[in-house]
Amino acid sequence: MSDNPLRIPFQAAIDEKRLLKPRFEQLSLPQRTALKIIYGCELSPRIVDAETGWSELDLFAIFHESCEYDELGNVTKVIPLPYVPTVRP
Repeated sequence: MSDNPLRIPFQAAIDEKRLLKPRFEQLSLPQRTALKIIYGCELSPRIVDAETGWSELDLFAIFHESCEYDELGNVTKVIPLPYVPTVRP
């Protein structure tokens, strides 16, 4: 990662209403979670998708296929995975 003092951390950018927050909040929870994983941000078990009831940590596990499906391919059970935020170069 660069030591550029002008670089704004992703978490700071999505928390600031003058930067990315308004656009970030327009994304679905799975989209927001994927971006947070890519940029190494913390995930919360308290932020839950209103439609599915899955949290950010549940979505992390689903993205890694740590879940059970029904005969139609819908997720029925999530098997929790440990999430360690990792900033990739």
